[in-house]
Amino acid sequence: MPIAVICPSCSARIQADEKLAGKKRRCPKCESSIQIPAKRSDDIAEDQLPAPSNADAWLPVAEAGDEPVEQKAYCPYCSEVIKSDAKKCKHCGEFLDPAMRSEQKRNGQHNRKKDKVPMTMVKIGVSIFAAVFFVILVFGILLYIVLKEIGML
Repeated sequence: MPIAVICPSCSARIQADEKLAGKKRRCPKCESSIQIPAKRSDDIAEDQLPAPSNADAWLPVAEAGDEPVEQKAYCPYCSEVIKSDAKKCKHCGEFLDPAMRSEQKRNGQHNRKKDKVPMTMVKIGVSIFAAVFFVILVFGILLYIVLKEIGML
């Protein structure tokens, strides 16, 4: 009989096989570590359980004893997944620690990653330049052919 488990991080309702009782696994929805109870949790009423998630299987956790599991968070500036204790986002370069952020503002420094032109803008610019160049080239060739045909060249 499967064991009903609720993820403490995302509240996903997950059914665990009895073979996994007493083991740690990662939630298939949010990937946080969950301790599966040693026996089936019948004490939770069915109407109190949240709706089941779309997760099909548990993600295994390395059997390394009681090592702390790395918790994840989202950067408030770029919404990328980062470590929960990160002081600076590795994706956008923004400082997340209030003390470091105020020090950065006080020193007049700014985020160098934001100063760079995004790659998509570069690609769009190159594409527009290539399209305009191609149109001018084709127009020039056609004009040359027409002028040669009528004898003006």
